[in-house]
Amino acid sequence: MRYALLVIPLLLAQDKPFDAVRCEDLPQDRPSDLLKNDGWKAVRAFVEKGTESKAALEEAAKSEDSDIAFYAKAALAEIDARAAADKQIRLTKEMKEAPAKDVIAELFKAMEQKIALDGIPDKATSIPAGLTIVEALEKVSVDVGVEFNIAEDGQWHVSTVVSKGPRFVFGQFRAHLEAVRRTTQNEFDKPIVTGLTYSGVIEPDASFKITDRYPTIKILEAVDDSGANLKKNINIVDRYGRAWRNGRETNLPFTLTVAAPEGKATKISKLRLSTELSCEKKRDVFTFEKVLEAKGVEKTLGSVTATIKDISVDGQEYKVELEITAKTVVQFPEWDTIKLTDDKGGEYQRWSSSSSQGGKKANYRFGYRNPGGLGNPATFTFSMVTETLKRTLYFEFRDVPLK
Repeated sequence: MRYALLVIPLLLAQDKPFDAVRCEDLPQDRPSDLLKNDGWKAVRAFVEKGTESKAALEEAAKSEDSDIAFYAKAALAEIDARAAADKQIRLTKEMKEAPAKDVIAELFKAMEQKIALDGIPDKATSIPAGLTIVEALEKVSVDVGVEFNIAEDGQWHVSTVVSKGPRFVFGQFRAHLEAVRRTTQNEFDKPIVTGLTYSGVIEPDASFKITDRYPTIKILEAVDDSGANLKKNINIVDRYGRAWRNGRETNLPFTLTVAAPEGKATKISKLRLSTELSCEKKRDVFTFEKVLEAKGVEKTLGSVTATIKDISVDGQEYKVELEITAKTVVQFPEWDTIKLTDDKGGEYQRWSSSSSQGGKKANYRFGYRNPGGLGNPATFTFSMVTETLKRTLYFEFRDVPLK
């Protein structure tokens, strides 16, 4: 399955955040002036023009003006993402004002996702034509006061516990800040360093199968309303543990730390960020036939090689040792895709398992037992991502509170 990366940038802080902007709407001016004066509107227009804009944008990206350079890099990233995709994204048709429950149901139907419609406030909303699904969901979130969360069974649910922090939507991605805490660190050979640590969430389109479970956020610019640079002297390390995440989760949590403002600062006026993400471009099924004779057999699909290192019988238990190696860092197979079956497709019961994983290599040991009524093991299969599509995401928050 392949996923599109064509995006239409849109910033909620704009005066008309959900209006479509066409290339011809922008004044004929130098690219750097357009980026400086029109920000995300200019980014959107350059993305619509495509690769013919790249030369000018590459020059603008070298600008010493942080506004021009940031928006130019954002536009270049979106143009590259569009070029790497093999189909365009679907845009919304106009939905006139109607009960929020009906609008949400239509959006999730278009997404081919299941959602429980209980708990939606008795409010009305509407969707203009030409938005991405993510932009439409963000509009509903803001209009109605809801968030959307996915459960382990793959069904979405509505929550009225809404983040009050700054929000951002950008084509097929949106993000918001959830909380801030003042952090201190006292190392024996260094003085105490005080900063502000923000936690937030990136929410991609549900059609993306993101393989980066914990994105590394790069702070490009952090300036408070007194003009002070908050990006300097950041020595605080995030030491908070990261909980295990299953493959069905779509939201990407992140944390970032900036220096604590001094003096009369009341907010962070500009917080500009970037992160590199990869998503599933191709998934393959590895199949080993005549598995009892498959010791030493290897199969290569895409950049991934799988090898049956050993298979043996220990009493009533069939033991399989599997090794997976890849040319790049990959997301290893979800355990529920790994199966041992007989010649009629009957599935053996996994009785024991262990694994060790690194960035490019994983080793598994499985023990299987016949639950009753099955023939001898015939096939060992699993599925995993064998090819990813990488992209850089640029996003920003304005007027970020300090507490």
